[in-house]
Amino acid sequence: MSKTKIPNLFLVASYALFLILGVMIFPEYSLAMFYAGTINLGSQNVIFPLTYGMALFTVIFSFVRFHAKHGILKTVFLSITTPFAFVASFELVWANTFLITGGYRFLALYYSIMAIWFLFGLSTMFYWRISTKFWATLLILIAVYTIWVVSGFHQIQSTGITYVEAVGLNLITKFLFGLIFIVLIYDGTKAHELGNVLKDRTDKPEKPRVPRYNT
Repeated sequence: MSKTKIPNLFLVASYALFLILGVMIFPEYSLAMFYAGTINLGSQNVIFPLTYGMALFTVIFSFVRFHAKHGILKTVFLSITTPFAFVASFELVWANTFLITGGYRFLALYYSIMAIWFLFGLSTMFYWRISTKFWATLLILIAVYTIWVVSGFHQIQSTGITYVEAVGLNLITKFLFGLIFIVLIYDGTKAHELGNVLKDRTDKPEKPRVPRYNT
């Protein structure tokens, strides 16, 4: 099986899983998210519009990076999956932390949807590259998240009071989750571009050497 066929099959499989489980089996959740992110966007908490904006940015960024290598159709399909990766990653980490600290209860539907979203977001993993920037971003994320937990893990709305630090830490951690996937895609596509440049250089025929004669 060729190197390009495996990513293509994984992309098709992830879309099939997302559409069957994430849309057809749980349509009410998908419709609720669409309603919250479009028609009812103005009534959400302050974080939701920023999350929505970050999600759109990851789609646009991914489209620009993938379009250099792939056709328009595949580029669109790959780009759409990117925000699901970072949103699901944040939500799963946040929910489990909140569950451990006693502020959240286990909801099977919620965890199932987030797991489906995360798997859907892995569609681009064949085009990632783990670099120093990735590890640096991950360490910063761990440090900020640790500060959030140690400071009390306050939420945006807690006992009717809006915590300013909760808004800031929520926003920063969510941004860092998104940045991790942006770095993975950027370095992966950059490595591909560099590989093509080196390949072009090696594929060029050498100029014939003209013999020099001593006179």
